[in-house]
Amino acid sequence: MAGRLGTVPPGAKANVALDADGLLAALVLSPATYSRNQHFELYRSPNMRSVQRRARVVRGLVRLLLREEEKTVEFSPTETEVVVRVHVPALGLRRTAHLTLLEFELVEFMRARALGERPPSPQRVDQALLRLSGFEP
Repeated sequence: MAGRLGTVPPGAKANVALDADGLLAALVLSPATYSRNQHFELYRSPNMRSVQRRARVVRGLVRLLLREEEKTVEFSPTETEVVVRVHVPALGLRRTAHLTLLEFELVEFMRARALGERPPSPQRVDQALLRLSGFEP
């Protein structure tokens, strides 16, 4: 019986190492692209499970920033990361996230897209997705 297009036979090993940042960008922008059910072997790797968790953090932060409740948001950028602090008094919520520059760019891109605004130029995102495709920028 023929398998579905794009499925990997049970026990098959991937012969290409996926770029973690590229996978992060893909999971944030389109979470179903690498679903756990269809790419089970991929998520056996602790590194890739970590990428999946990072993608959930980024998507959750975007949802929080888009909530309509009154909130205070503070961005503290450094050379290697951006610390995002969100306070939503109505919910008694305080959240601090330490994001890589790529993760912050993904947050800004997703937020702008959800608001119908023109997203900032996602250079890091583009480069990460290009690496995921197998082509070097």
